[in-house]
Amino acid sequence: MPARVVAARTRHTSVDASLNLYERDRRLAASVLAGGIAFRFFFWLLPLALIIGGVLGFSSGSSAEELGSDVGLTAAAADAVGEAVETAEKGRWALLLVGAGALVWTSSRSVLALRRVYALVWNVPPPRSGNPLKEALVFSGVCLVLLAIPAGAARLRDIAPGPGIGVALLAIGAFFGIWLWVSSRLPHSDAPLRALVPGALLVAVAAQIVHLFTVFYVAAKLERASALYGGLGTAATFLFVLYVVGRLVVSSAVLNAELWGQRAATADSQSISPG
Repeated sequence: MPARVVAARTRHTSVDASLNLYERDRRLAASVLAGGIAFRFFFWLLPLALIIGGVLGFSSGSSAEELGSDVGLTAAAADAVGEAVETAEKGRWALLLVGAGALVWTSSRSVLALRRVYALVWNVPPPRSGNPLKEALVFSGVCLVLLAIPAGAARLRDIAPGPGIGVALLAIGAFFGIWLWVSSRLPHSDAPLRALVPGALLVAVAAQIVHLFTVFYVAAKLERASALYGGLGTAATFLFVLYVVGRLVVSSAVLNAELWGQRAATADSQSISPG
């Protein structure tokens, strides 16, 4: 580490805190953990796309296109699967049943992965699993709500056109509340709820940035990748966005754990200092 950085670290608390956060992130190999979460999310999206495609196959093909304009990546997968379902009418029910079973399984495995990652970040033993079906349903429900928030925000902008700052703040507030609750259900040592606020705020703000990035850049790139490289290009684009999401999920836990650890260390040093 350069001498200038070391000197700044001893003089400025903010620099020391930032470097501690960076070092914890590297020590935990957070990028590797994010990749594992991204793969879990990817395998969760596959059966979801089957279910959405099967449902849309019973209605009209225009529904998938309308959904695609609102939620981006998931809708792109649903649109592709919906077209496949329309060409295979006899297999619609089979796809729905297979998709539902696979969704429950991938959801339960995703919950297990999140628990282990958060336990590692907070340096606590991973808790025992509860009811797999209940956890899978809760996980899928939370994910669907998070995916629906951008779509709902887009609908609100269509209904009441004008400055979208209010809608954006509503979306940020919804993401903040949901992720704060999710963080409280995952391992977080003995930290109180207030210690989970920084990570929830990070997720809430960054989720809006990721959504804008997805709508204005990734959606067009997804179409080009699909045309140039077929399914491989589409999968690579999906995995890239999901890796960003996974990195955000891990970073929120790392941020909370580091800030709470620094606060606890400061409190301990003040309690043992004379006078």
